[in-house]
Amino acid sequence: MSEIKISKRYANALYEFAAEQNMADRIFDDMSLVYNSAKGSKELRNFLRSPVIKVKKKFQVLKAVFGDAVSDVTIHFVEIITKARRERFLHLIAEQYIRIYKESKGIKTAVVKTAVELSDKIKKEIIEMLEKQTGSKIELDEEVKADLIGGFVITLDNKEIDTSIKSKLNRMRKGFEKNLYQGKY
Repeated sequence: MSEIKISKRYANALYEFAAEQNMADRIFDDMSLVYNSAKGSKELRNFLRSPVIKVKKKFQVLKAVFGDAVSDVTIHFVEIITKARRERFLHLIAEQYIRIYKESKGIKTAVVKTAVELSDKIKKEIIEMLEKQTGSKIELDEEVKADLIGGFVITLDNKEIDTSIKSKLNRMRKGFEKNLYQGKY
């Protein structure tokens, strides 16, 4: 079974349980912490993937790392995951839980890439424009990519608006490579 299918199944089960217990918001915070920790730590991801480290030890470490910061439900879920030998998927399960939670709340995430950091005013204008177009609440993730030179790239719902100078220069370069003009001598 693929990693995505496995992570979606566990995330769906966790979300359904959390919703029944009126803890979906709390578990969202927990899963956000787990996801961001794993995303930011290659060591943690490698630790979770290691076939050498025993399941009991992995759970003890995870409980020590997240124990005070997350709910008892999350700790119990992590215990279930580790006993099922699915701990290597923990960050993917957390990511899928976040996706499911946001879908249930009508929240969409847009990614804006720019050459320089955006001001709060421009961020607010982008959010308002996207909320008006989509009818959904928008969260904006900003990435600064100096190689864009200028302009921006907005990605939302697998659609991309690319007004960066880098892409315009690339299109111009490809146009010149075609050499539409053939001189007749």
